[in-house]
Amino acid sequence: MSSLFSKTNPFLLVFLLWSMALVAQGANYTKHTVVKGETITQIALKYAVTPFDIYRLNPDSQTGIKENDVLLVPKSVQKPAVQSPQKTATASIKIIQAKDTWYSLSKEVGQSIENLQAINPAHKDLKIGDTIRLAALSFPQKPVLVKPTLSASTSEVKHVVQAKETKFGIAQKYGITVVELEQQNPSILQGLPEGAELNIPKAAVISSVTSLTLPKTIAKPLQQLAINKTSTAKKLVLLLPFNAAKIQADSLTSLGNRLKKDVFLNLTLDFYAGALVAIDSAKSLGIPIDVQVLDSEETKSSSAIDALLKSNSFQGASAVIGPFYQQYVDKLGAALSVLGIPVLSPLSKEMGKLNANVYQTMPSVALQKQTVLNYMAAQNGSIILISDPKKVTSKNWITQNYPAVKFAKFLETGALDLPYLKSLLLKNTTNFIVVDTQKTNVILSATAALTSVLPNFSVQLAVLEANETLDYEEIPLQRLADLHLLYPSITRENTSVEAQYFRNHYKLSNKIFPNQYAVRGFDLTFDTLLRLSQEGNLESTTATATQQVECQFNYTKTNTQGYANSGVYLLEFQPDFTVKTLN
Repeated sequence: MSSLFSKTNPFLLVFLLWSMALVAQGANYTKHTVVKGETITQIALKYAVTPFDIYRLNPDSQTGIKENDVLLVPKSVQKPAVQSPQKTATASIKIIQAKDTWYSLSKEVGQSIENLQAINPAHKDLKIGDTIRLAALSFPQKPVLVKPTLSASTSEVKHVVQAKETKFGIAQKYGITVVELEQQNPSILQGLPEGAELNIPKAAVISSVTSLTLPKTIAKPLQQLAINKTSTAKKLVLLLPFNAAKIQADSLTSLGNRLKKDVFLNLTLDFYAGALVAIDSAKSLGIPIDVQVLDSEETKSSSAIDALLKSNSFQGASAVIGPFYQQYVDKLGAALSVLGIPVLSPLSKEMGKLNANVYQTMPSVALQKQTVLNYMAAQNGSIILISDPKKVTSKNWITQNYPAVKFAKFLETGALDLPYLKSLLLKNTTNFIVVDTQKTNVILSATAALTSVLPNFSVQLAVLEANETLDYEEIPLQRLADLHLLYPSITRENTSVEAQYFRNHYKLSNKIFPNQYAVRGFDLTFDTLLRLSQEGNLESTTATATQQVECQFNYTKTNTQGYANSGVYLLEFQPDFTVKTLN
């Protein structure tokens, strides 16, 4: 069985952790005087640089900073462009103040209002505290939907800018992002002059014609719901445990070591990488998006939930993805229930307290068991359970809910009573043999006995939940294939052209293929953004079941409160070692 955590590029992880643009090497810098309570991360964000850039010019700052320290901060890098002599370089990010308007900003940075709005599509109306971009930054390592780079001589088409055209409109026309358009045409970073001739990657034109773009093909997302591109942007909050404050004082060496050892941090960054791809993919569909990323600062014993609630960080949110730990999902769900803000638990399989506004997006183990048992019962076959004697609770639950199930017996030695097991088999029907034990010797003897009776009986092996014992080399893979092993899974292998397209483009940006947490980050974020694009709220879309790259989402109201995802795949192992999806 493959490892849950794939090898990850540490430079990419650091980039994702801080979510800032990379800056070029250069001698230009400005001086910054530290104010009380300020951190390196906050200063870096203010100047649109990375903490690395500040540490490089101020080595002593790696051990900490204090009020009135003077730091050298490199100027935010922009791609080479011809600038008007009257204009000076400006910061690429700005927090909106009380008197800021699109008109005043356009005068400040020397760009048209249309261009500023084009690179800030989620901010039609400026609000105090909004963070907007004043120039389109290039994020070389950001996980975006990147089209293959082709030579200008044979693989590009030309587009002549017409009056009143914007970068956003041109990018939409050819199925690319504004960033991609600027990467091909660096001269338009500071403006979009009428009559300018732009290079458009031919691959992008082909994709827009043949519909080979990620959001339109990945598992037919929300196929029963039309995307409403004209709706007002709804705010999605990603609440992820970066724990940035705790690693602020790390040196570059210790940070690198942390990334090698900290499984939880790597998991978070993988999930975030997938979420970023989802955000860019939704933008390419023309969905109005307003996404805010917050650090939940989670550990098993503490979080920043109280502080975030106190600062009204969730004001105006239409949905929140996170936290990771179920205990904090319960806490946040209870706090936001009065506002009716949905809280989606991204990774926990625990059912929690299930407040009315909580969505358990990971199918629980109980739901997986029910899915398998319900399927077998619907086949009108005979169900025989080989249950570990110690699993009393599980056995009692099955007896109560599925009274037709028969149970195998064990000898006093602890071995499986094989003659009795064979006596339970019926002719002219499928005999489902459910293995609910992790004992290798029991599984070996049971599968050997069942394989031997295949010429005379229809037998299918099944498990109710993940069973690592089946991955051991001692269990012959051929037996599991011959017995058509039936098992539940919250993911499925997707070998479609569309899924491979997603993985390849992820790799182009991240230098590695996405692991299960990166795919999960994409699937959940993309699915939620699509649901939020509909009229109404998240709850109004629960009647529609969806599938993304690996996961499916089928939200149903629980018997108490809240919603649970019953999107469980039923998979069947085939004699040729392929896997068949039954639902």
